[in-house]
Amino acid sequence: MYKAEQLAHNIRVLIKNQSFTAHQKLPSLRDQAADSGLSLMTVMNAYQSLEAQGLIYAKEKSGYFVSPQKHHLRLPHTTVALHQDISINSLVFKYLKSIQAPTVVPLGSAFPDDRLVSSKKLIQIMAQLAREPSSYHQHESLPPGKLALRQLIAQRYNMHGVATHADDIVITSGCLDALNLALQAVAQSGDYIILQQHIFYGAWQAAERLGLKVITLPEHPIYGFDLTAFEQILQQYPIKVCWLMLNSHNPIGFNVNHEIKAKIAALIHEYQVYLIKSI
Repeated sequence: MYKAEQLAHNIRVLIKNQSFTAHQKLPSLRDQAADSGLSLMTVMNAYQSLEAQGLIYAKEKSGYFVSPQKHHLRLPHTTVALHQDISINSLVFKYLKSIQAPTVVPLGSAFPDDRLVSSKKLIQIMAQLAREPSSYHQHESLPPGKLALRQLIAQRYNMHGVATHADDIVITSGCLDALNLALQAVAQSGDYIILQQHIFYGAWQAAERLGLKVITLPEHPIYGFDLTAFEQILQQYPIKVCWLMLNSHNPIGFNVNHEIKAKIAALIHEYQVYLIKSI
């Protein structure tokens, strides 16, 4: 655990056991740094993390204070669902086709307007590039990807304590390509997988293409990830793999905290389940 995360965890515990009460002022950044022996930047990162979680709040020129904690909050009922016969691909394409109408401005679409793709200037540029021999020598960019880049990525993993070799890394042409390759490597038709209830539709398309059975995991209204429901699914179904989005979740946008991530890792290890995680 990084120093900022450890400090944030320690303060979080003090808040939860009410050693720090609502609206109580926390030690200043400089005082906290002096008491803990940490750098000012480390303390600031810890405080900003707690602020993002709603545990503390900042007052201009006054410092950081403990936020009032919500007690006896009634949580909405959530359900786990099994989807054995997935049929979403045609629905997705039907929707994508509907937003191509000339009267609709597709601000959320990844597909450019036909007039841009077929513009005379773009066609001229593409023809010019096609006549250059260098455009045909891009084999280093094909999977598994350029060796120098994979070596740099492996170095970063090793710096964080994850033993990794460049040959362990495959650079794909996008997240969806990576998802499909990962699912093909660890699952086959009829296997059970876990998807979050609200997730990017490409994950459903991949599950449909491979003939997988999907168990949907409901989101937790406070923490984003429902750890209790997750464990119940692992106990009830022979899950082969789970595909989770824990940071900047698409489309909801939540971030799962490190404590819950650690518990997810422990459960996955206990039940011997593959994890595909979108960062």
